[in-house]
Amino acid sequence: MIRILPFLYLGNRDDIDHVEKLKENNVQALVICCTYFEYPEDKVPSAFAKLRVNLEDIGMEQISSYFEESNNFIHSYVKKEQGVLISCCQGISRSSTMCIAYLMGKQVFVFVKKNIAMFLSPLCCTLSCVHKVLNAQEVPHWHYVYRKVFIFFFLLLFETVLISVLFAVQNFCLIEAFNFIMEKKTICPNIGFIEQLCDYEQVLKNKMTFSSKKYINWFTSHMCDNNVKADFSLECKKNTT
Repeated sequence: MIRILPFLYLGNRDDIDHVEKLKENNVQALVICCTYFEYPEDKVPSAFAKLRVNLEDIGMEQISSYFEESNNFIHSYVKKEQGVLISCCQGISRSSTMCIAYLMGKQVFVFVKKNIAMFLSPLCCTLSCVHKVLNAQEVPHWHYVYRKVFIFFFLLLFETVLISVLFAVQNFCLIEAFNFIMEKKTICPNIGFIEQLCDYEQVLKNKMTFSSKKYINWFTSHMCDNNVKADFSLECKKNTT
């Protein structure tokens, strides 16, 4: 089970059975992208809400018919800061397809690593000032009250700045969502699912960023089995029709 975003996890069907680990990560809901034969309903832990995406890992399956329902289901928990696990048999095709669709369909908070250094310097200076205030010599009672008020509003401002600097709201296009997940976990949606994601991007974004032709060449050469990375980007094309 790999964390893709705060409160969003991607894994395989074995991860569903690790109830204690799921609870440790505050997982409250499951998106199970397996047929009932692959993962019977009576095996699903009753402690979690669930959405079943009942289809096989075959390109002709209309996985896109589940995109909106799954996106809304996942987001109803993520926005409440409750975890969701998206899983399928191997955790590389059906579940990754649903995860990509969610990143494309909803605005999500993304941790921005490059902003850490920019944030640390002013943070150290500010904390130094606060330390001086906290360790000031004895002052009249009304000064003490003002000091408490100052600290309260400082912490409130600090939290707001921290979130705005280190996290960014992002609405992914297809190539961004695919690469974002691929950096964390090996994924390999089947060709039919990728083509449906390309269609979904055109509907949502009115553009194309992912080359299905490059992906087919990569997929059929079995490079996906060997975890060989490739560039599937396509120059953005606005849909003029």
